[in-house]
Amino acid sequence: MSNLFISEGPDPFSHLRSKLSRVPAAGFDGLWATVELQPDIFAPQRFTIGVVVGYPEGGFAFRLLSDASKFDCVYGKKAAAVLRPLIESAEYTLTRLARDKHTLTAITFESACLSISKPWPTSGNNPEQALARLFAEVVTMEPANEKQPRDFVTLDTEQVRHLVNQELKRIAGTRFEMIVVEPQHVIPADDGSGPHFLDFNLRPASGAGSVLSAVYKTPGTVELNLLRASRDLATYGMIRKVDDLALFIMTAKREQYESPEYTRLSDLIDEQSWCLERQGFRIISFDEPLPIAQSILEWATVSE
Repeated sequence: MSNLFISEGPDPFSHLRSKLSRVPAAGFDGLWATVELQPDIFAPQRFTIGVVVGYPEGGFAFRLLSDASKFDCVYGKKAAAVLRPLIESAEYTLTRLARDKHTLTAITFESACLSISKPWPTSGNNPEQALARLFAEVVTMEPANEKQPRDFVTLDTEQVRHLVNQELKRIAGTRFEMIVVEPQHVIPADDGSGPHFLDFNLRPASGAGSVLSAVYKTPGTVELNLLRASRDLATYGMIRKVDDLALFIMTAKREQYESPEYTRLSDLIDEQSWCLERQGFRIISFDEPLPIAQSILEWATVSE
């Protein structure tokens, strides 16, 4: 029997080179960290309630515990009810920091009961896949419910805008640059106290609009996104005398929710949309980026 580890000649590894194969590079390389909850600030017990995956170019995606019912077994129903607002507070903070493209090391929470771990390297086909895998592996307090999809991935507004922009570039061609603008708009203060910042990313000839995400499991986050987006557009419209204001909302797919969750989120979006339409907004929502992009192009064409 020939020995694979011994070879004669000038190249002692020639017998192994034919067995080499190229390992494809990972589609995504980044950092990840866990979000930790310490229910009692005076006791050292912590629970992992979420995962954050950072992008190489800045910013991050995250996923948090969607159901705190397992805490009922540890602290009782009264204590668990106190913990749910902390999880919502963490989601609010992470949404804001992700929108501003903060790094993982720059994440801080308003409550001392919340913290983030040191980052570790991770890789995979894409950030969303890495996020889903890590969340399933480390967040043990997520209820084990076979009916609940484990692949629900939160998409913040920045991610949704990226997906919609890709489709809009494809169908709009050179007109894309006439529709989409940088999302941060600086409005100087009349009293000289300092500039104000408004967030919206669509500015065709005679209108203003914003793409935003409703791909969340927490109704409070969806409602906050809608209120902020409509507030910024309404303020801009009043200052610049723009009447054609539009909100383009990307929702999660129905199969990603339990039936009560979907009904609650759907009712919330319908109610908020009705109120905003009464105020003169154009409201359009889909669960895919392509129809949103098509609607934006149609709206921009009308406003020209």
